[in-house]
Amino acid sequence: MTVVPAMPTIEWRSATVSTNADAKSAEYRHGSMVATLNQTGGRGRHDRTWACPPGQSLAMSLVVDTSRVARATDITWLPLLAGLAVVDALRGMTDIRVDLKWPNDVLIDGLKVAGILCELTTDGQVIVGVGINIAVDRDNLPVPTATSLSIHGIRVDALDFAPAWRSHMLGLVDGGVTPAVMERLTHALDTIGREVRADLPDGTSVTGRAVGLAPDGALVVESAGECRVISAGDVTHLRHQIAET
Repeated sequence: MTVVPAMPTIEWRSATVSTNADAKSAEYRHGSMVATLNQTGGRGRHDRTWACPPGQSLAMSLVVDTSRVARATDITWLPLLAGLAVVDALRGMTDIRVDLKWPNDVLIDGLKVAGILCELTTDGQVIVGVGINIAVDRDNLPVPTATSLSIHGIRVDALDFAPAWRSHMLGLVDGGVTPAVMERLTHALDTIGREVRADLPDGTSVTGRAVGLAPDGALVVESAGECRVISAGDVTHLRHQIAET
């Protein structure tokens, strides 16, 4: 009989500089997670800071062994899968619509409530970090384009949300990016169907209509009569484009 290893416990820390940095420790294995309500040096993509007063924002970092990902090509989808897992975890707690913004933001009413940072380690693991504003009031929001669950009347216990998110995320990792998952992501992505500007790493930008996702999770933007595949960059929603039926 095959013995299935027990799921690692979630290690809650009273305070830490960065849960992503903590999760890179060699002692952790697939499914291990570090979480805190007091992250003092959190950061997002491009080393942007992400800080909130203690007790108001949940930071959690999950270890994903790349050998456990359903398909090697699914690794590039991990930020989007992490966002979808946030949507799934919140679905059981609120009826308010929660959307995704490509590639790594979670939105409510167009405002950022959570951000995702995935980091590949040298030993073949990906650290999937999520920072979500649980109870940040308006005066303490880090930027004008941010929001929190509590502002929208969503009351969430971090001790319940963290394991729920991990369960949904590991289920998506194990199941892989199936056509059904791609359809769910396309539906959840508020970016699809919008006019966007993508600021690329080389300093150039592409403006056009986001029309879908490439096989590796990259954003496909229709610009000047051609489709451009955006694998990395900052995307700004410009205005809503009504999808043709």
